[in-house]
This record gives sequence, C-alpha cells and structure tokens, in this order.
Amino acid sequence: MNMSASIRITDTAERRQGSRLTVESGSTLRADSHYAVDVVVSDLSETGCAIETPLDLAIGTEISIGLVGFGTFEAKVVRKNGDILGCEFFQPIDSHVVTNAFASTTVIYPGGVATPPAADKDFPEPVIEKWPVGYRVLFMVGSSALLWGLIGMAWSRL
Repeated sequence: MNMSASIRITDTAERRQGSRLTVESGSTLRADSHYAVDVVVSDLSETGCAIETPLDLAIGTEISIGLVGFGTFEAKVVRKNGDILGCEFFQPIDSHVVTNAFASTTVIYPGGVATPPAADKDFPEPVIEKWPVGYRVLFMVGSSALLWGLIGMAWSRL
C-alpha cells in the first residue's frame, strides 16, 4: 500500500482574513489595567489591525482600540514584531467601519457622540447671580454660630 503526504508551510503573518486598508492614523489603546496610550493604527481589516506602540504587550493580551467615528473595539494581540502588534478583533467589524474609520474627526465617547467645538467660536460669559446682601450676611452669621456651637460641644466633652 503506497500512501503519500504533503506538508504545506504557511507564514503565520500572512494567514489574515479579509483585505487590509492602510490607515496610518492616531488612536487610543487600553490594555488590561493600563491607562489610555496613544498609538498609531497602521492598517485595518474586518478581523483585525496592526498597531504601532512602544508598550511591551504579550501575545494574548486583551486590548480595546478606539476607531475614530465608531467607538472602541475589543481585540487580542496575536502577533508581535518589535513595536508592531498584530491584533484580532473578538467580533469582526463591518466593512463600512473599515473604510470609514479615521475619515472624520468625530470621537465617540461612552455617553454618546461629541464633536469638539470650533476653536474660533465665541462662547458667552456665564451669568453669575449673587445672593442679596441680607441673605449673604444671614448665611455667614448662621454658619459661624453653627461652627461655634460644634466647637463648644466638642470642648465640653473633653
């Protein structure tokens, strides 16, 4: 009986699903209990992204990465080559997100969408209304009497 076998060797760095879009855009990364770190997203696909960061993250580390205009996405580090991390999203993202992420300056905050105000826009001065003089004097005298009463009570217990 004659049996033949073949071995196919593939480069793990090239076993990516989906086409990658080069973006080279700034983003924010959070890993485990780390604070937010500014990073550069080199490329992006529906299943993952490549990130340039000086952070020394191990393969398997869970991260969240912000995609401008679409919010944050959970991923894990699957490859590492110097300062370049290959990350795989836990849930594939929509192709619309891939093509439009980083296309605008809209940032998604946990509470909803917010765009930064225009730098040249004039904002009115806030109106601060003072209490009438009688109320202010009554507040100061009442506060002083209350504090002296508390001091007297504390002193009498010594």
